[in-house]
Amino acid sequence: VLDRAAMGRLVFAEGNERLRKRLNAVTHPVVVVTMVARLVWAVLFRRMRIVVLDTPLLFETGALLPFCSRTVVVACGSQEQQVERIVLRETAGPKMSKKEALDRIRAQMPMDRKVSMADFVLDNSRTFCAVSTFFLDSL
Repeated sequence: VLDRAAMGRLVFAEGNERLRKRLNAVTHPVVVVTMVARLVWAVLFRRMRIVVLDTPLLFETGALLPFCSRTVVVACGSQEQQVERIVLRETAGPKMSKKEALDRIRAQMPMDRKVSMADFVLDNSRTFCAVSTFFLDSL
C-alpha cells in the first residue's frame, strides 16, 4: 500500500526535484493515456459536448493541451490563501503542514504564469455565487 502522505513529503521537499522528476516520468504517461481514453470515450461514445479535465500540471507537462479547446485556470488570491486551503482540504490521513503545502506550491509553475496562459481564469477567492455566475457566463 502506498503511503501518499509520506511520498508527498519526500518528493515535494526542498532539494528533491530530481526524485519528483523521476516519479513524474513513471506516473505521467499512465495518467495521460488514461485521461485521453476517458476523453475519447466521453466525446465519441457518450456524445458529451463539454468535458472537464482536472489537470494540475496541464501547462507544466503540455501533454494534454492538444486535447483542450479552452483552458481554465482556477486561481485563489494570495499564496497564503492557497496554503490555508491545501491544509484545510486534507481530510484523509495526517494533516499537511503549512511548510508541506508551501513546498507543493513552489514545485509548480507560478500561478501568475498559468493565469497568463489560460483562456479563462476563475478567481475562487470570490464568493461561490460570483464564481458560478462567471463560469456559466463563460460557457
